[in-house]
Amino acid sequence: MTIYPQTSRRTLKIASLLAVGGLVTTVTGATVRAEPPPAAMVPPPPPGVKLAFATKGEAHAKPTKLTIEFIAQKDSASPTDAQMKLNQLVDNAMKTTSDQTDIKTSAGNYSISQEYSQKGPTHWSARQTIKISGTDSQKLLSYTEKLQKLGLNVDNFIWSLDPQTHQKLEQEARSDALKKVRAQAESDAHDLGLKFIRLEGVIVHTGGMPDHPGPHPMMLMARASDAAGPQPQTTPEDQSVTVTVMAKAQLGNP
Repeated sequence: MTIYPQTSRRTLKIASLLAVGGLVTTVTGATVRAEPPPAAMVPPPPPGVKLAFATKGEAHAKPTKLTIEFIAQKDSASPTDAQMKLNQLVDNAMKTTSDQTDIKTSAGNYSISQEYSQKGPTHWSARQTIKISGTDSQKLLSYTEKLQKLGLNVDNFIWSLDPQTHQKLEQEARSDALKKVRAQAESDAHDLGLKFIRLEGVIVHTGGMPDHPGPHPMMLMARASDAAGPQPQTTPEDQSVTVTVMAKAQLGNP
C-alpha cells in the first residue's frame, strides 16, 4: 500500500475534476491554472456582389450670355506699316466700347504673315482677334454694327451661360443624378436576382464650365463696305449642363 502526501492527493483530486470538465490544466506545485479549448472556427459570410454603375442628371435653360468674335486685319507692302495700321484699328475698336461697363471687350491672338501669289510675295497681312461679351444681346448686336463700320469682320457668335446661371443649373443636374442612384442600384439588383444592401461609395463629376459652352457659329465675314443694312441676327439655343455620378453598391442574396 502506497501512501501519498496530503498535498499531493489534494492536487491530483483537483486535476481529475478539471479533466472531467473538459478543461486543460497546468499544475505547478499546488497552483492550478485552467485554459479553455480553442473556440470552433466560424466561416466568414459570403462576400456578396459589388455593383459599379453611373447615373446622369441634366438641366436646361436659355443662354444668358453672348460673345461675338471679330477679326481685325490690315494689309501693306511692308510688315511694319501693316502692324501700325492694325494697331490703330484695334485701338479704335477698343475705345468704341470702353465706356460700356456691361460689355467686356478683349483683344486676343495676333499674327502677321507674308501673302504669296503665283508670281511671288504680294503683301504683308496683320491680324488680331477681338471679342465683346455681355448679357444684353441686343446691345451687343448694335455695337457689332459700329465695329463693322470701323473695318472689323464678324467671325463668330457664341451663346453660353453666365456663371451664376450655370452654377444653378449644375446644382439642379447634381440633385437629379443623385436621386437616381438608389433607384438604379435597386433596379440592377432586382435584374440580377439579388438584393440591394447598401451604397459603398459615390463620386460626383460636374465637368466644370467650358470657355465656350454651346457654340452657335455664324460666319459673317462682312467687310465694312458690306456692313450697311439690318443689324446681324443670331438665334439663342438651349444650353445643357450635365452631372455624372459614379457609385458602388453592395448586393447580396434575397
